[in-house]
Amino acid sequence: MMAEKSFRPLASPQKTPSYMQLRKTLSQNRRTNIIRDNFTITTWLLVGGLIQGVVVALLGYLSLLPAVAVLAYRFGNNLLMALGWTKNRYLSNVLLTKFTAQMPCSDGSFGSTFAERPLVVFLIGAKSSHPLGAFDPVFLKLADYFSKMVRELRETAEESGYLGSSAWISTEDTTTNELMNVMYFRDFESLHKYAHGPLHIKGVKYWSSVVNDTPHVSIFHETYVVPQGRWENIYVNSRPTGLGAASFPVRSAQGKTETEWMSPIVDARTGALRGMEGRIKSDYLKGFEEKKSKVWDQTYNVNYGNA
Repeated sequence: MMAEKSFRPLASPQKTPSYMQLRKTLSQNRRTNIIRDNFTITTWLLVGGLIQGVVVALLGYLSLLPAVAVLAYRFGNNLLMALGWTKNRYLSNVLLTKFTAQMPCSDGSFGSTFAERPLVVFLIGAKSSHPLGAFDPVFLKLADYFSKMVRELRETAEESGYLGSSAWISTEDTTTNELMNVMYFRDFESLHKYAHGPLHIKGVKYWSSVVNDTPHVSIFHETYVVPQGRWENIYVNSRPTGLGAASFPVRSAQGKTETEWMSPIVDARTGALRGMEGRIKSDYLKGFEEKKSKVWDQTYNVNYGNA
């Protein structure tokens, strides 16, 4: 009986976790998106119109030229990308292939067993219903605590069990939408231990001191402890996100003692990982995907994403 092939990783071990390499850009983008979401589009248009009106009154109609030039550039630039005449910068960091996230071994290699270890998924979020939205002083203070906690988790990831996270903004309201982070941890013990650490306890004490006078700030979390073999994921033409954006501490088999960081992303174009039956334990799925295998086999050929 032939041994199953190991999963093929799409990245090599790095000196630092991927989320540390992108932390400045991600932080700036998150801040920008929160500010933009804090006001309705009509408010932004009215503010822009008022500013432009004041500038025209002071400097005349020539002051419209910068706005016209910027809009013309952006329209032309996007048109060229849409026509395929210039490189599509929106595809930056997108992996043009079909992949899945699996946990690497301690030496950075991958086996052939899907969802090989348990996983903890932690959802945490908040929303401000204050007239000032995200600029409410209490909400800003809580956001500062949360930013410090995420920074601490990332800087101590090997000890804290933090694997990675993705930030999300809801679309249920016209403005000041709910904010949420989907976080991944090595095990429940690591998450529980951090929750009782000094920084989080300090944040809890602050919240306890203001909650009675702060009905306009809501917070929540959800915790899912997922057993081995009972989680799965798939990504197609996607940037690393969710568990795919996590980083796992490893020490290479070449005898290196320093910690490196491995992406969980592996090839899912062919083989068992191409279908859900090969990514999650389920009696319901047994034999199902063999009957439908032609559909999955035609989804991607072996050369897709190698161009």
